Amino acid sequence: LITLFQGWAKESAPKQSTIDDWRTHVERFIEFIGHDDAKAVVRADVVRWKQHLLELNNAPKTINGSKLAALKAIFGWGVANELCAANPADKVYVRRSGRAGEEMRGFSAAEARTILAAAAIAKDDACRWVPRLCAQSGARVGEVCQLRVEDIRRDGDTWFMDFDLRPFSHPLRG
Repeated sequence: LITLFQGWAKESAPKQSTIDDWRTHVERFIEFIGHDDAKAVVRADVVRWKQHLLELNNAPKTINGSKLAALKAIFGWGVANELCAANPADKVYVRRSGRAGEEMRGFSAAEARTILAAAAIAKDDACRWVPRLCAQSGARVGEVCQLRVEDIRRDGDTWFMDFDLRPFSHPLRG
């Protein structure tokens, strides 16, 4: 497994922080299964490790996006380079989805007042208008920041923002 990891890291050239984190995940997996033989790892080993991580109260996002992702990547690299017959981590993931609004929360009234008070005295146009438009419309910061002057329109007495939901294309890159 360490050999697979080293081969993947050398070829993929990820950030050093990814190498450090994923090496730790691979080492913990090796400790859990009790050996370093990539060819002897079976899907049941990966599933048992996933269950173990859940018992340790690891967040599903951490398990899926980091710990299992590391195994999937190195085994995938091993399969692509004919060092493994199959990827035992393939399609193993925590099937738990968060409930709507579970991790996201709105601002408290005091927080909203602080933000809008700072916006009222801001010298920079974006710092002045973005919080106000978000507060009035419920739009996200990223949505408001993509607006152009021509996207703010008026129909009679009603002002509105016209959000173009197509992917952004940089004019210099096409």
